[in-house]
Amino acid sequence: MMNRNWMVSLIVASTIGLSACLCGQRSQAPTEEQRTVSADARPQDLTSESKENNEDVYIDPKGFFRITPPAGWRVQEYPDDPRGKVAFHTPDGQTALRILAKAVNIPDYDALIKNLQVIETQIGVETNIEPTVFNGLPAVKRLATATMQGVTLKLLWVDILVDGVSHNLQYSASPDRFDTYREVAWNSMMTYKPTERDVPLSPEEVLKHQAAKWLRLAQIAVEMGKRDAAKDLVAAGLEVDPKHPELLELKRKLGME
Repeated sequence: MMNRNWMVSLIVASTIGLSACLCGQRSQAPTEEQRTVSADARPQDLTSESKENNEDVYIDPKGFFRITPPAGWRVQEYPDDPRGKVAFHTPDGQTALRILAKAVNIPDYDALIKNLQVIETQIGVETNIEPTVFNGLPAVKRLATATMQGVTLKLLWVDILVDGVSHNLQYSASPDRFDTYREVAWNSMMTYKPTERDVPLSPEEVLKHQAAKWLRLAQIAVEMGKRDAAKDLVAAGLEVDPKHPELLELKRKLGME
C-alpha cells in the first residue's frame, strides 16, 4: 500500500490545488479549453439583476454553478472531467480562482466541518476553519499558507454543501501577491450561485465523480514522480469504476498487470 507520507502529500496537492498551480506555469494539457473574460465586465459593479443577464457570467457546462469571473482573467476549462470544474487565472498565470463542484458522501453541514477537520489533521496545516454564511447559505471559510515542491501559496477557501454536492471555491496566490488580488477574487466569489438541479445525481454520475477524484490524484502522483503511489490510486479508482477508460489507459502506461 501507499506510504502514508506520500498519501498526505497527495492530499495536500489535491486539497490546496498546488499541483494545478504548478502545472499552470507550464503549458496546459491540450484538452483544457481557455479563453479570456472581457475586461469590460467588473464583478464588483454588477447588480443582482445584471449578474443574471451579463454575457460574461460563466455557466458551468456540467450544470453545477454559475459565477462572474474577474475581468480579464483567463478561463481554463476541463471538458473531460465529469465534475463541475473551472479555473480563472490572472494574465501572468501566477494567481488563480478555482471552482470544483462534485458529488460527495457527506450528509450535512456538521459532517462537512468534520471532514475538513480530518483533512487539516492529515496534511498538518492549520487552515483556520470558520463556520460562516456565504450568499445566504451555510458554509465554511478557510485560510492557510502552505508550501509544496518549493512553492509557497496563500489560500482562501469557501466550502458549501448543497444536495449532496460539495462546492469548493479557492483563491490562491503567492503571499506577496495575495492581498493585491484578494478583493477582486472575493467579489467574483460573491457572485457564485450553485445551480438548483431538478433531478438529483444518479448513482452512475456519483461513481463518475468518485473515479474522477482517484484519476486526478493518480495524475498528481505521476507529476510528482511517484509511480507506486500512482498505481495504488489507479487501483482504487478502478475499484469504483472498473471500465473507466482514462484509468485503464493510465494503468497501461504504468505497466500494471
